[in-house]
Amino acid sequence: SALVREVLEKDGLCKVVICEDLGILESSSLKKYDVVLLNYGFWNEPDPSSDSKQALLNYVRSGKGIVALHFACSAFQEWEEYTDVLGRVWKKGIGGHGPRGEFKVEIKDPKHPITRDMKGFHIDDELYARLSGEASIEVLATAYSEWSKKTEPIVFVQNFGKGRVVQNVLGHDLAARKHDSYQVLLRRSVSWAARR
Repeated sequence: SALVREVLEKDGLCKVVICEDLGILESSSLKKYDVVLLNYGFWNEPDPSSDSKQALLNYVRSGKGIVALHFACSAFQEWEEYTDVLGRVWKKGIGGHGPRGEFKVEIKDPKHPITRDMKGFHIDDELYARLSGEASIEVLATAYSEWSKKTEPIVFVQNFGKGRVVQNVLGHDLAARKHDSYQVLLRRSVSWAARR
């Protein structure tokens, strides 16, 4: 999270507040933020309270942004609407990845504000595969998984209510998150979700 803050605050366009308490979702102060960035994913932690869940749904439906990074797609396994918000999630026993290694990320939409004029790039990371969900997502970047034997969505967006949602499943560790293209995607994802 410290690196994410550093990347996002580097150009002075963002102010990042890090909170490790899911109770913040119930706070009336949540509405002052343009984007909630989910950098969270622990299977052994409880899901948010029903009030927190409803507050996050209301937040994004009202026109605010959500950006989900890497393992956030696997958080909150028992919360069905989380799949609707993110578009795709890692369900236990279905989603997964092969050994960490180098693979090529292909840019599928070089005109979208998040991936505008970007070229494909190689990254050493985990390549998530077999994500679950039926939402109509717009895929911006993909990679071929040797584990699933399929081309998998890596960066994708969707609207949820009036809000914008971005998911980037790259970024397993600091080494991956220090990759120049990852940092470009991170900054642009937050800007797009915030309608900047």
